[in-house]
Amino acid sequence: MERAPDEATDTTASRPVLAAGALWSFLGQGVPLLVALVTIPVLVAEYGTERFGVLALVWAAVGYFTLFDLGLSRALTQWVAGRTDRAEGSSLGSTIWTALLLMGLLGLLGGVALAAATPWLVETVLTMPQELVGEARTSFLLVAASVPFLTFSQALRGILEAHLKFAIVNAVRIPLGSLTMLGPLFLLLFSDSLVPAVVVVVLSRVADGALYLWFCLGVQPELRERIRIQIPAVVPLMRFGGWMTVSNIVGPMMLFLDRFLIGSLVSVAATAFYATPYDIVTRLLIVPAAISAVLFPAFAAAAKSSDPRRTLRLFVSGLKYAFAALFPFVFLIVVFATELLDVWIGEEFARESATVLRILAIGVLVNCLAQIAFALIQGLGRADITAKFHLAEAPFYLVLLWWSVSRFGIEGAAAAWTIRVTADAVLLAIAAARVADCPAAPLVRAAAILAFGTTLAVLVASVDSGSIRIVLSGAVVGLCVVLTWMFALSVEDRRFLSFRQALR
Repeated sequence: MERAPDEATDTTASRPVLAAGALWSFLGQGVPLLVALVTIPVLVAEYGTERFGVLALVWAAVGYFTLFDLGLSRALTQWVAGRTDRAEGSSLGSTIWTALLLMGLLGLLGGVALAAATPWLVETVLTMPQELVGEARTSFLLVAASVPFLTFSQALRGILEAHLKFAIVNAVRIPLGSLTMLGPLFLLLFSDSLVPAVVVVVLSRVADGALYLWFCLGVQPELRERIRIQIPAVVPLMRFGGWMTVSNIVGPMMLFLDRFLIGSLVSVAATAFYATPYDIVTRLLIVPAAISAVLFPAFAAAAKSSDPRRTLRLFVSGLKYAFAALFPFVFLIVVFATELLDVWIGEEFARESATVLRILAIGVLVNCLAQIAFALIQGLGRADITAKFHLAEAPFYLVLLWWSVSRFGIEGAAAAWTIRVTADAVLLAIAAARVADCPAAPLVRAAAILAFGTTLAVLVASVDSGSIRIVLSGAVVGLCVVLTWMFALSVEDRRFLSFRQALR
């Protein structure tokens, strides 16, 4: 007997499956983060601050141009997620191939655009020593050549995530993501030039696309058939992905614009002092990213099966998990920013970047809640809402960022970013409550707890005595864990968070 669509969806997106997916997503981003923690101090010391600043810009460019797909990778995930239990045969395969080829073409256009802009970017926009100009130009041209493969890889990963194959996705991501850090470190044995390091970074991204394609052929058998283009499928995909295009271009632009602006208004060396704490503290967003990665297809499937109660339960649980997992780390970073940077990289970075790290850490805590709301809104098919928010925020953020960097340097950039993500979180929370018909009470409680927690962290950080800060921090973090377990989580939530249950 054939199951009803909502039954199938509920089985596919059950709590154990989502828990395992979140765990795999966390490992997929967490392991490369641990590698970065070990390798970045060595890379800074060996390459030098200015050369490492250029490498940080290359990593930013790779991250940005992987999203140059007009929103089609996210649209494809949403499309496939609602149809994984439906027999649509070759029609679905044709739609997927149409989207893949279209994204490859868009990636090609993005690569050409980056290649054309490289001379202007390197020679006019960025402030760097003349001896670095040639390496920087070659590095950005290499990234430009890889953009079509990067967008293709994003789409293939989206298909696997739509099928909740997070174990496969992250089994690929862990070694190749680590290679982007380990490769440049290994190549230092032979050369301190950036070009070989960038070659490794680019090839690792191309390799993950090839592996994703191999696995997609297994989970989506329709792709093994003859490649067919389904022209009518372009319109609905572009309609859904069109609004996502705005978010995929404007959103990452606002994420990476600060370091390019610092490199232009201050110096490439200042970019390193900003980008290093930024890249590390924003890696904490792997927690909400891991949760939202599994929630996005679950939201899409719940929308297809018309199950608003399940959608609401997933949303509230996602908010609780993200905040409870992230707050202790953010608290400790705010309190011990100077000590952490001193031990990790050195006294110079501790002196120049401690304030930046504190400000950004608070912004990360706010942004973790915004990510869950973002996944809900787009999973329910309302990508237009997030895009409109990004369009509205961009000009204000650009003005604020320019003024802040000109006036206060890298601390100003950190403050501008935190202000922007806070405004974004408020807007997304209001929109998510309306789209999902969610009561305001959970969001109000989350905002109150967030405000109290960040205020407490700042107060403890202002204590001069290191020993007193250690005692107070231990008490706050311990109390947070106990209160969360006893009062914030239900019995069902505790089972969901069980490590053994998540692996079943």
